[in-house]
Amino acid sequence: MIYGDYFDVEDGKVVGYDKPRGAANRTAIVDQYGNSVAFEDALRKIVEADPEKDHLLKSKMKPGAGSDSRKPAGSTKPEVPADGISKIASGLKGLKIA
Repeated sequence: MIYGDYFDVEDGKVVGYDKPRGAANRTAIVDQYGNSVAFEDALRKIVEADPEKDHLLKSKMKPGAGSDSRKPAGSTKPEVPADGISKIASGLKGLKIA
């Protein structure tokens, strides 16, 4: 995990820190009352402070409706008949009716 060293378990609670374990001047991430923030909030602050955050968060998928993340890379769609008669013929061919 990239940010695993930024968290410790203290008194049964996960506590986020601004620097990884072993770094000098490491301080806990707290709210305005001095209480440890929730894991998600701490992680958000850590990621926002990371100078490489744009690289980490940038998606490799192309945006939009054509992205279709469900199909494996390199796969292509089968050729679909264009007109109605060709579609019917293709369907009958699939049924193998003599």
